[in-house]
Amino acid sequence: MRRSSKRQPLMMGAILAAVAVCGSAMAGAPRKPPATRHAAAPARSIHVDATTVLCIADRGIQPTSKPVPKKGKRPAGLAVFGVGPLGLGVAEGDVLTEVLGQPVRSQAQVVAMVLAARNENMSIISAKLWHGMHPYSVTVEQPYDVPNCSADEPSCWRAGCANDDKKAAPPGEKPHGKR
Repeated sequence: MRRSSKRQPLMMGAILAAVAVCGSAMAGAPRKPPATRHAAAPARSIHVDATTVLCIADRGIQPTSKPVPKKGKRPAGLAVFGVGPLGLGVAEGDVLTEVLGQPVRSQAQVVAMVLAARNENMSIISAKLWHGMHPYSVTVEQPYDVPNCSADEPSCWRAGCANDDKKAAPPGEKPHGKR
């Protein structure tokens, strides 16, 4: 993928895509029975593959964010908006607090961090998202080789995008994103 100022918002979209996947994991999670509520919580982690990132970038969706202060045990970060069209079930207002282990305070900072990571050819970019008071770890595979192919070709990455219905999964159903 060629680096340009036009692509920078799409890089934020790639991170927010990961954020979207995190939020969707909670939408259909069943409540724990009373006897197990205080047991150790399972690790909350989501993986977004490179094909999903390419599909989101290809759709041109550009989520936005707004800085929010610390609340309870959740650190300050960026509340994300416009992520519904990603089709991954994230809730508007979920909070991105870290990218690559560093706290985030602005969308421009996140874009710069992603561009720096891509400049170093990092294959995975990590992030942390909070849905309410629950943190989720996110890993996002970075696509570097973007073949120019048609969605009509079964082996093309775009073929998977064309079959995506681009809607958030209803509560209780798994979203279309890769985990």
